Amino acid sequence: GIKALLHEGKVALRGALACVDGLTATFADGAQAQFDAIWVATGYQYALPFLPTGCRMQKGLPRTTTQGESESHPGLYFVGIPCSHRVDSEFLRGIARDAVSVAEALARGGGR
Repeated sequence: GIKALLHEGKVALRGALACVDGLTATFADGAQAQFDAIWVATGYQYALPFLPTGCRMQKGLPRTTTQGESESHPGLYFVGIPCSHRVDSEFLRGIARDAVSVAEALARGGGR
């Protein structure tokens, strides 16, 4: 369904993300935008240079609750972080399970 959403203008693809501050995203080209929610897909090379300053890290990874929410930045959720929810959290099958947990937390108004 992503192609249809792109065609309808409901979703826009953006370039590299430089920084996230609350619901304001700053992109590598300097453009900024406000969002109701931000989903970031970092791809296969794990890197989080855009995390807010002070986001508590453990071994270079953000510390999260069992539902994937940042311990230091409520409303910031993660999937795909090694062992964040379970042993397979960094693999596709784990990401799929963890995404359900995050979606449920968001549906309950998590981070708001």
